[in-house]
Amino acid sequence: MGTKITYVNQGDRPLDLLTIGEPIVCLDTRGQRLDHATTLHVSLGGAECNVAIGLARLGLRTSLVGRIGDDPFGRAARRRLLAEEVDVSHLAIDDAVPTAVLFKEQTFRGVEVHYRRAGCAGSRIALADVETLPVEQARAVHVTGVTGALGAGPRAAVVRLAQRASANGARVSLDANFRLKLAAVDELVDMFHAVSVHADDVLMGWGDAALVAGDDAEEGIRSMMVSLDRPCVVVKRPAGGAICLERGRWLSLDAPAATVVDPVGAGDAFAVGFLYERLNGGTTATALARGATIAARVIGIHGDNAALPYAADLAPTRAGVAR
Repeated sequence: MGTKITYVNQGDRPLDLLTIGEPIVCLDTRGQRLDHATTLHVSLGGAECNVAIGLARLGLRTSLVGRIGDDPFGRAARRRLLAEEVDVSHLAIDDAVPTAVLFKEQTFRGVEVHYRRAGCAGSRIALADVETLPVEQARAVHVTGVTGALGAGPRAAVVRLAQRASANGARVSLDANFRLKLAAVDELVDMFHAVSVHADDVLMGWGDAALVAGDDAEEGIRSMMVSLDRPCVVVKRPAGGAICLERGRWLSLDAPAATVVDPVGAGDAFAVGFLYERLNGGTTATALARGATIAARVIGIHGDNAALPYAADLAPTRAGVAR
């Protein structure tokens, strides 16, 4: 008797998370300087792509809204998202502009990223891309400051999507994710405030929080967290761990042990773990711990999302080598 194989139709499952962003192709020297490199490793990145992929691997249904070019990089990005079971029915192909690219290198100062995003497909995301989205079908909507930094059109789309999601009762999460190479500090902070008023969960790196607070001391950052007046605000510490303010209650998370190989993608990995627990009814403490654990694993190898876990990986296992 043959084995029965079941095929899952993604369209029959409820949409757990909708996100908007720009797929970006990463060309990584894997530890060398760009001017010395003879080979580049190709992978898919983009903050929202990483989150969509991470949650899809954990069994949730995710959908990415955005734009790619009608070029080899765009086709590769779309194929990768489909392979990861991310819904791309709202990922538009724009034949007038290219797909975005970034270069990643290792220098004396650490990992550095060089963007080629100006005038690319993601910069043409607009209000029209979100006005007719079936937001009412999504349990949660996730947005980041990266997309908003791509231009006025993307910024308006991000704010509007968060507004629509909140009005429709979806859980809204915002990862500040400031990109100082893409926009001025004032623009990033203004957009953050415009979106955060609609967010249930606000995630921030320490540097982002310092820019919003105008103070990098913990006391100033805690005051800023209070002033946001959101249900849950998380600020991740530079060396791992986090502080969290949830409805007047403070929580603190120590950093898990980690070996840093490539820190890019750590914030997205934290968001994956945090949102996974949120969408599965976990406590805030559990969400913080899950986010920190996944982030610690991801930074241990090259690539923004290569080490993001599958659901089976979250089961308790013995330490050591699987043979």
